[in-house]
Amino acid sequence: MVKHYLKDNVDFGITRPDFKKLLGSVVKDGNESLPDHIQNQIDKHAEQIWNILDPNGAGMIATLEALCYCCTGCEATLDDKVDFVFNLFDFNKGGDISYDEMVILMSSALSAMIRFNNTALGLSEEDRTETPNDAQMEKITDEAFLDADANMNGTIHKQEFVDWVKTKFGADDNMDVTVSDILLTFNLAKPKVNDDGDLDLEEGADGDQGGAIKSSREAWLTTKVDGIGEVATEYDLDKGIFTFTTGEGLSCTAPDDGFVQNKYLRKLAKMKAKKLKVLTVKASRNGKRAPTQQLTVSKKWEDQDDLSDYLQLVCLSLTEKEKTLRARKELLESKIADLE
Repeated sequence: MVKHYLKDNVDFGITRPDFKKLLGSVVKDGNESLPDHIQNQIDKHAEQIWNILDPNGAGMIATLEALCYCCTGCEATLDDKVDFVFNLFDFNKGGDISYDEMVILMSSALSAMIRFNNTALGLSEEDRTETPNDAQMEKITDEAFLDADANMNGTIHKQEFVDWVKTKFGADDNMDVTVSDILLTFNLAKPKVNDDGDLDLEEGADGDQGGAIKSSREAWLTTKVDGIGEVATEYDLDKGIFTFTTGEGLSCTAPDDGFVQNKYLRKLAKMKAKKLKVLTVKASRNGKRAPTQQLTVSKKWEDQDDLSDYLQLVCLSLTEKEKTLRARKELLESKIADLE
């Protein structure tokens, strides 16, 4: 699709017929015709996407936002999506992204993800997230550019961009990141309150419960643990407690160690799940107590790498808390100055 976009020098605004042609380039090479049933499916998908991106019937949509929307909804890996987005907005193909390119990237990508999330979750008008205005988007971009430009040279190289994405959203090779995870990181998804009055952050748009923190007793995420199998994790937001349960019904709890950010809580839960052990309690000699099994969280990390990952997570969490506190301090100082 991107090859077709570049080869045909598609404008920043695209009409409905040209969008259908662009979407069709995913499954065909060159100008050959497609079978009618495949072309009909493409046209149907194109219409659905078009109606989401052009709700007011303007007759034209932003091409880059449309490409980001397609990237959001596809089944590619996170690495592939990051590669796609970087190459799409590296306009001069120099291997890095300037500040101006980053502004367009953030605006196009976040707008697409907001539309995707609103539609996929079937949110009502009052619950839908609005696209940030220019001032909000500028602030988000400024913070993102400063974080991503590791060597402070005024541009973001590809590896810097990859590292920023994985650090920002708490992602690694073994963890998926949902659309809601990303939007929540930028405060662009609204917390919901369920029927019990408990805080309930939005589910991932792909149906994955991993992006939600719930204080109700509901599976929050599932982790595969060596020697144990699938382990379901529940999280009690009010008490700050993880509950791990195996397929055989064994369970135990562990504290959240004071972490508060959703992206770090998920990673911490996976780290602690790796420390789970099943202990066997022998039967008593008189036969009155049968042998039993207990699930427990080991007090020691399996190896130095796991400990290093945990310490790094602690540092990231504390750094983000410090940023939040500084922002609150600046806001308070500003309000006090206005009162004076």
